Amino acid sequence: MLAGEFAVAVGHLLFHSVIVHMENELPIQVEDRWVNSTLAPDYLQQDFSRTTPNEYLMAVAPLQSVNYRIEALSPPRDIADMLHIAQKEACLVLHRKTLSRGSVASVVTMWHPGSRYQFAGGF
Repeated sequence: MLAGEFAVAVGHLLFHSVIVHMENELPIQVEDRWVNSTLAPDYLQQDFSRTTPNEYLMAVAPLQSVNYRIEALSPPRDIADMLHIAQKEACLVLHRKTLSRGSVASVVTMWHPGSRYQFAGGF
């Protein structure tokens, strides 16, 4: 499934990270990210307490385009535990695929507790 998502051959090296983002000691996001090792070969050597995966990836694999979708879902047990919420609480879930230099750079699913988060924007 991931090989197809990245449009790479089965067996291509992908990196995986799961990071819980906090605000005032409260978990506000679980970021479950897969990264193309060809575009970000040093991804796993980064100190993500000092920089975010997004900041690192923007530096080494500049954004060409992005596809995303947002949905409301109940989290699986492991995600609910990381967010310190009940499994029945709805989450806003952002699925995002970023492309750089004609290849998929990363595929990420970000879980946000519905009671603690909202998406807003404009330009």
